[in-house]
Amino acid sequence: MSCRLTPNWTPSSTEAFGSFGQIGDRAEEIAHGVYEHRGYQLIRRACDYQKQILGIDLSGTDPSGRIVKIDVKGNVRNGVLYLELEKNGKAGWLLDQTKTYTHVCHVDLGQPCVIWQYKRVHMLQHYYTNYDILKRQECRRGQDVLLKLSLSTFKALPFVKEVSLPTNVRWVN
Repeated sequence: MSCRLTPNWTPSSTEAFGSFGQIGDRAEEIAHGVYEHRGYQLIRRACDYQKQILGIDLSGTDPSGRIVKIDVKGNVRNGVLYLELEKNGKAGWLLDQTKTYTHVCHVDLGQPCVIWQYKRVHMLQHYYTNYDILKRQECRRGQDVLLKLSLSTFKALPFVKEVSLPTNVRWVN
């Protein structure tokens, strides 16, 4: 949903996207912390060019040892989140078949103890199965096409999983 400030690769999201990059970095930091406290073994991939072009921000294993590749989105605000369907006339992060992440994680920077995750394949199946209904929730930002979902509608989807810090852990900014 943000535009690059430079066409060149930069190891810093802030250099690449300005304040939007700072939001993304913070979301990744929060997601990594929450997942770590829940037994995931993950590596942040912010400086890995190959992983970034595949949409992978965090990768490793979940508590049961399954491999996960996670795309982190810091786009939950005011009870709403967006799924990017089209970006500059091409497939957005949800529909882009060149992306290889297995899961998406949405972070509300105002509530850093909880994240919401789903398997990408489940969201794609939901989108295509319910296209006629969801099409009405699409909106445009410039050339981009986004699917706007209320957080309550999103959380009610059967495949969306809320992951929170254990009750004995407090998030420290």
